[in-house]
Amino acid sequence: MDIESKILRNLDPIKKASTNTRYSKNVPGKWLVDDSCIDCDYCKNIAFNNFKRDTEDGQYYVCKQPTESEISKCLEAKKKCPVNAIHGSK
Repeated sequence: MDIESKILRNLDPIKKASTNTRYSKNVPGKWLVDDSCIDCDYCKNIAFNNFKRDTEDGQYYVCKQPTESEISKCLEAKKKCPVNAIHGSK
């Protein structure tokens, strides 16, 4: 799916809720990126130890679940994600 299609889908809350799924490359755990990611780089720039870009799909995913000391950065990345593709909590 191209970036424009992802953005348009994310503007429609009904489509977003019914179509977003956990991106397959996330490591197991309570933090994840769903497939609505638009490859904006915010998460990687904020929490670089926990997010990695899949160059084939042009999407970020959780490459490492956060430690106690990394949770605040992941929460900041979640808050700044323009399409709310990051999910997780303390």
